[in-house]
Parts: sequence; C-alpha cells; structure tokens
Amino acid sequence: MTFVMVSMISLYAPEQRGLVMGYVSLVISAGPAIGPTLSGLIMNFYPWQALFYLILPIMILAFIAGWLWLPNYTEKHATTIDVRSVISSILGIGLIMSSISIFAQNVLLASAMLVIGIIATLYFIRRQFNLKTPLLDLNLFKQPSFSMMIVSLMLIFAILMGTEALIPVYVENVLHHSSLIAGLVMLPGAFANAITAPIVGRFYDRYGVKWPLLIGSGLLVVSSLPFFWMTAQTSLWWLGFVYIVRMIGVSMMLSTVTTESLSDLPLKSIGYGTALNNTLRQISGSAANTILIMVSLIPAQLLSGYRLSMGIIFVGVILVTVIVAIYVMKYGKEPHGTSN
Repeated sequence: MTFVMVSMISLYAPEQRGLVMGYVSLVISAGPAIGPTLSGLIMNFYPWQALFYLILPIMILAFIAGWLWLPNYTEKHATTIDVRSVISSILGIGLIMSSISIFAQNVLLASAMLVIGIIATLYFIRRQFNLKTPLLDLNLFKQPSFSMMIVSLMLIFAILMGTEALIPVYVENVLHHSSLIAGLVMLPGAFANAITAPIVGRFYDRYGVKWPLLIGSGLLVVSSLPFFWMTAQTSLWWLGFVYIVRMIGVSMMLSTVTTESLSDLPLKSIGYGTALNNTLRQISGSAANTILIMVSLIPAQLLSGYRLSMGIIFVGVILVTVIVAIYVMKYGKEPHGTSN
C-alpha cells in the first residue's frame, strides 16, 4: 500500500491528489468491507482453507502482471537500510500486537511481551532521531497538519475495522443468522464506500478540506447512536442502513485525511509520510479489532458486550470529531494549499 500511494502521488499533479487518494482509499477501505461478504459466501459451501486457495492464484496473477507491465518510472538511488531499526520495529510492534491477542488466555505472558515490545519500540523511536538516514522520519510529526491528520487517520481506521469486526459477531451470535447473511448486511455499505471515495476526492480538490471532514465526522456521530439501541429483534434492513451511513462517513474522512496528511510534506518526504501513514493505520485497525472483540466477551450477555464495544468506538468518534474541528479552524486549507 505504501508503494501504491507513493507511486500515485509521484505520477499525478498536486491538484489531482484528492481524486487519486480517493481511489486509493476506495481500495483500502472497500476491500475489508467486501471481504466478510465474500468469505461468508465461500465458507457457506467450502471449508475455511478454500479462502487461501482462492487468494493464491490472484496474488500470482498480480505478480506476473506487475512484472510484465508495470513501468519503472523512477531512477534508482544508493541507500542504506539500518538493520537494527528493522529488527527493533518488527520485534516491538510484533510483540505489542501479539500481547493484545493473548491477554485473555495468559495475562503474565502477555504482560511480559507487552513490556518487551514497548522497550523495543522506544529503542526504535530513539534510534530514528539519531540516524542520518532513518528507516522512518519521525521528525514529520513536528508538522501540525501531518501529526493531527495521522492521529485522525488512526482513529478512523480503528472505527472502520472495529465496526466491521463487531457487526458479524452481532448478526451471527445475537440475531442468529449465518456468516453469509452477516456478510450480505455489510455489502451495501461497501458499495456506498466505493462510490463515495472518488467523489469526495474530486470535492476535496475543488473546495478544500473543510466540508468533507465536517460532514464525514457528523455522519460518524449520527451513525454511532443507533448501535446503542439495537436488540435481538433489530431488523437487518435497519442495521444495513446504519452501516451504509457509517461507511459514507468513513469514506469522506479517510480519503480526505490521507491526502491532507501529506499535503504539506516536501516531495522527498512523501515516502516517509506514506510509510508512517500505512504503518500506524494498520496498527490501530488491528489493535481495535482485537481489543473490541475481547471487550465484547467480558459481560455475561453478548448483546451487552456488543453495546460496550460500540461505546468505545463512539469515544473514538468523538475524539476524531474534536481533532478535525480544531484542524479545520486552525490549519484547514482551501484547494491548492491556500489558507482559509
């Protein structure tokens, strides 16, 4: 994903970045949204191993297509990769994410993994500031537009992935429908997301960051409230409609925030910014998935756990709404980089 984003930004003019990143965001967010529907359909007729058998030939074809037709549009440059940075980043993030996954089974082991992971991550962060050519340029966080939009991006992706993880649990274990039905409930939202992303990209290029962020955050707030009142008798149609509203809001914010986070970076820093963008987004999404599923299993009744997890997501929605409101007031830009 990092390579795709860097390539698209390099190939297209700055005034087209909103549209281009809209298409990138379409793929990034629509893929996980369509996945449950497709996997539910496959698992309705075949064992779970079939998911991997079907993905493998697609990956091979993509590799062959890239090898044959993808142009080499840049010149190669001499560079070095710091081995200690690579090892400490993999070790730190890997242990932190793994510890979250096993906390419910083994608290002592998970705690030890978490502490070691944090130490390794802190070592990685400190090393980046001391290297002439860092693996990740963390000085980018000194840029207000970058730091605020990256935090917003992490929250949005956590909201997206958390919602996508909880709805199948609710449909299958509270409403007692199959995994196929759970996937089908989410499919209209995936289409809404896909349709919205490029439209929002064009809107961003023409009118700036203000309205996509404010309308998107408003839709996230509105779509959060119905989740608290859902019961074992809630209509699948109503659930699907609320999810559509949620996905439109996510789409409006995701493509806008992604583009805006890179808007003030010099061209030489786009690669670093994109790498941080994707790294932190994946970490927040994965952590949200694991934590929210664990929280949903704490109460005796799954419906109560589901509402509790949705409450945590709502806190994230409020936080991202506050951040984007402050950003729009202080740092928001009109199209082509002129201040409000």
